[in-house]
Amino acid sequence: MPYLYGLLNPNISGWAREHNNGWLGPNTLGIEVTSIIHAKRCGLGNIDPQHTQGRSSSAAEEAIMYHLPPRGSKLVTERSDKDALAAMAIITLRLQGQIDRVDKILVAMVGALDRHGAHEAITLYPELFEMRQEVVATDALNIVAMVESERWPTLEKRVKDTMRILCGEMPSKEVRQIIAMKDRRPHHFTAEQYDGITYVCAPGGYSKAREWAVRQFPVTVVEDPLTLHSNNAVNARRRVTLVRQSLAAFDRDLFEKLVNEAEAQARHTTLNELERRNLKWGGPLNIVSSPQGSGRETVLPTVTILQSAHACLLTVRT
Repeated sequence: MPYLYGLLNPNISGWAREHNNGWLGPNTLGIEVTSIIHAKRCGLGNIDPQHTQGRSSSAAEEAIMYHLPPRGSKLVTERSDKDALAAMAIITLRLQGQIDRVDKILVAMVGALDRHGAHEAITLYPELFEMRQEVVATDALNIVAMVESERWPTLEKRVKDTMRILCGEMPSKEVRQIIAMKDRRPHHFTAEQYDGITYVCAPGGYSKAREWAVRQFPVTVVEDPLTLHSNNAVNARRRVTLVRQSLAAFDRDLFEKLVNEAEAQARHTTLNELERRNLKWGGPLNIVSSPQGSGRETVLPTVTILQSAHACLLTVRT
């Protein structure tokens, strides 16, 4: 492979700092690196349209035209989701002179899913998601990005399989085998209603709860106090996310502003310092998430988060 592929560590620790120092520098291109400190140290730039370009594009789509890093450069991300992996794969294929082999419809689908989430993307772009072959491919890309397996011991291995799927070079039998790795166990969640805001507490079930909630409710706060490590070990690392349906009467940007002001006040610091220390809430078009990483967990009580969300319901403000 012509590049080195790395995953930055969001934790606050000496080991994490040493790990990140090894990946950041003048020969590094960032992919969705949201930490200001880390992004500034990506000497070849940072492809992060979700946070820097009005959320109108995705890393995978931007990678098609972004300037190519020299061979041997480092491609790093803070989140190895299918959009980030697709961006790494596309940049690699471009360097190899193989960009014409990439399924552009599949890239557009990855972009729509990244910007809006599955439920909203299918609603907004029904014609796009009628293309069954690409829908199956996006399912496989998601498994490659998210599932821990001996098949993918390194990020590079994940990028390789992402390249094969994007180019339609993975046999359908192999694609089905990858999709079969998805966790299909039933998950049950309890939703509580707080005057227009839904609250779901899902210990160890953050991703499933978020997927379920966005299909059911206009605005939901999902809280997971027991984030799972990749090896399924439980870690008491709190994660809170607000997710909304795109047509919900809810001011998403105002919520991000209010919750960050509350976070700064609770920490007895300023918004600028919150941003410098990578402790701000943020996210794409329909999501606002608490800071991630051990030592960066939000200090806000759940009730404060719900109150901030309630203040952003447009029917409340009129």
